[in-house]
Amino acid sequence: EDGIRVLVRSRGLGDGYKSQVPFGPFFPGLPGGLGLTLTLDGDAVAETRVESVVGAPIVTKGMTPAEFVDHFANLSPLSPVASRQLACLALENAAGIIVDNKTATARTVAVERERIASYLGWLVNFATQSGLVWVERRATALQLSVQAASLDQILANAGSLRAFLHRLNKTPMLRTKLASNGRTNQGESLFGPVARAHGLALDTRTDDAVYAALGFEVLTQNSGDALARLHQRCGEIDQSLDLISRAKDLSVAQIASLDGVSGTGKAVVETPR
Repeated sequence: EDGIRVLVRSRGLGDGYKSQVPFGPFFPGLPGGLGLTLTLDGDAVAETRVESVVGAPIVTKGMTPAEFVDHFANLSPLSPVASRQLACLALENAAGIIVDNKTATARTVAVERERIASYLGWLVNFATQSGLVWVERRATALQLSVQAASLDQILANAGSLRAFLHRLNKTPMLRTKLASNGRTNQGESLFGPVARAHGLALDTRTDDAVYAALGFEVLTQNSGDALARLHQRCGEIDQSLDLISRAKDLSVAQIASLDGVSGTGKAVVETPR
């Protein structure tokens, strides 16, 4: 999944003909802001260079808290809402600010909306690589409709989204193509939906009081193969819809004025990535 496929015309291995193929910072198979450059010698990868292409430091002198939150969110173009949530929570923890439950829940709903959109983006790439044209087109349309949707719009479209997931999981030959392929190993460092598809109940949402109030429980698969990763993301999309349906508002995190405040804080957010 999220593989890299490259077509290069060459004169054969070892004859000195080399070409550089860059990926990032928006390549969906890489974290936002990461650049990957492959140096190809014929049909072989001769060298790999990995670097951050963000270019700017996380914090600069004179930056206000609001400017920091905006800047930090922009560092992760594939999950800016979750990154904004992370920055706000860390600053509020440093300042000793306790956000009211209504606001905290509305923020959480925005993160779950982004999770749905992110997983739909993953499904677009999956469909492209699998030759499932109808999945690619439908997932693209649904992703565009969800990205900036209001709470009411998400709930109104929940039936269509669930119908799409049901049809996808019933696609003929899908199990034959994916089962037992791309299986992860226990010794690997696994995170996010990949870890949960392997059977590891690793999800920082379990320690969040807002998620507990919404009835969140960790979903896992067992096999750790390509089919399990597909089912995991589909299941989490459905779960996110359930969490959103139990809330009353949706708003992206914003930071209040922190003039004169000094302190150290920390925060953890389970991002879609």
